[in-house]
Amino acid sequence: MVILKPIDIFRDVRCAAGKVAGKLNLSNGVLIAEQGARFLQIWRDLWSTYGGTSWNSHSVLLLTSLAKRHPDLITVLGPVFIKFGPAKSDQHRMYEENCSLWKSFAAHLYKREIPQNADFHFVKTVNTTFGRIARFVLFGDSRICPAAENVF
Repeated sequence: MVILKPIDIFRDVRCAAGKVAGKLNLSNGVLIAEQGARFLQIWRDLWSTYGGTSWNSHSVLLLTSLAKRHPDLITVLGPVFIKFGPAKSDQHRMYEENCSLWKSFAAHLYKREIPQNADFHFVKTVNTTFGRIARFVLFGDSRICPAAENVF
């Protein structure tokens, strides 16, 4: 997860979670909460029922179900943290296209989808959403590097 801009606007929420890429379900990719948030205590206590086979069961489905049962304990946000979900179609937009991130506070970089050739030269020259994020993290500037042959 890469935080793309300040998240101070969420300081007043007791607990908040965002939806994944325009879907109906929430994600635990980024949870913002005050210390001792009741919603997180309820969710944590139910992890004893996790069977260990599907990350989605408790990270997404249980979280979403609990939010519906306890709407007074959590603020449900749009896809401000995970604009590109784990689906292949979403990941295509992250790693093969150059999409806007202006409404996003964070980006989830799914390891299995990062191109195998993602070395410094690749990052400096690739014109994709991932390339912009990687350049910003590594070099403090998201623009394609003009002298891409100067690989460190």
